[in-house]
Amino acid sequence: SVALSPADLSQDPYTERSVVRDTEFVFDAGSEVYELIAANGKVYVMQSYAQIVDDTLDEAALPTLGERLQLPEGWTYRTRVVDADYIVVDQDGIATVVQDELQNTYQLTARTE
Repeated sequence: SVALSPADLSQDPYTERSVVRDTEFVFDAGSEVYELIAANGKVYVMQSYAQIVDDTLDEAALPTLGERLQLPEGWTYRTRVVDADYIVVDQDGIATVVQDELQNTYQLTARTE
């Protein structure tokens, strides 16, 4: 469930939102992942891409997606292949997520840069 205030309905990109859920995403070793790194070093991994804003967006476009995004100052987008299983979990039943301007969704990880 997501508790939204009227301000949340604007869907401002790169704004953290808390979602009440128990989450465990596992990206197997050797998988390609797509991450946003915030100016403060927080790392968010893509959990889903969307075709809401751009109905032509597909998985093949994700490695270069960062070239299209209007990231906030100090933020970066990267693609990498994980060398070990990469497990992303909620924190005490709360998943922190952000969306980019294309409405792709990323979840906060325990990693920092």
